[in-house]
Amino acid sequence: RLRISYDVGNHPASTMFSYELVSDESEHTVELLSERQNFTLRVDGGIARSIVNAGDREYLEVDTPMFLGGVPPDVARHAHSHWHLRNSTSFRGCMSRVEINGRLQDLAESEKQNKVIPGCGDSEQRDQGAIRPIEQSAPLTRVSKPKKIKDSNACSANKCENGRCRPRRRSGGYRCRCKRGWSGKYCNEPPTCRRDRQRAFVFDYGCRSRYRIKQFTCDGKCGKDCCQPKRYHKKRVAMICNDGTKYTKDVDIIRKCRCSRDCDGM
Repeated sequence: RLRISYDVGNHPASTMFSYELVSDESEHTVELLSERQNFTLRVDGGIARSIVNAGDREYLEVDTPMFLGGVPPDVARHAHSHWHLRNSTSFRGCMSRVEINGRLQDLAESEKQNKVIPGCGDSEQRDQGAIRPIEQSAPLTRVSKPKKIKDSNACSANKCENGRCRPRRRSGGYRCRCKRGWSGKYCNEPPTCRRDRQRAFVFDYGCRSRYRIKQFTCDGKCGKDCCQPKRYHKKRVAMICNDGTKYTKDVDIIRKCRCSRDCDGM
């Protein structure tokens, strides 16, 4: 089960476990929500569990890095001494997707990494690709690309407008590899990815915004790529719950859309 320890500075730390078992070599989706003294956990879209770290401190304040998959030895010792961690063993497995505040994170661009291998393969690959503390620096494993066979004759009279010509190895002739967003046999169909405006409520674990707010979605064609958000701005929204509880929440509003080849992030 997943063990959650939450401490905003009100000793002792609050702890809970997930209803679900996750050590079954299957993929699971974990949602973690921190809202002042409240912390909510939900696994695979199931029943949410919440804890409250009650006390004088109202919310968590940190100025240190966030660690995914493990922590360096000095941080581990401190966390272990405060019972935040039962052990300092790093996560062994695969994180196929990480979102923070609704934004997909690229772990390859993290400042520091240790024993991180890109991609999620079979179970054997996952064991070898254990995700370790990001704070400890180590280069990513580089995967060599197969050499491309060039055939200048096949591309001598190509009709690729917004892309590159690629000779076909077996059947002969060529194909057009389109630029991002372009499509069509000769890469002559432009992308239509754009923002679509709508007014809708914001929902948050059984609560919703007091009013409909202006939001945007990304819609349109991008060929084989995906129309996805590129930039956001934050908007503070007043929320209300069924029991009358009121609070404010920072919501990411899409400012700009683009064609992206990272379709797994959708």
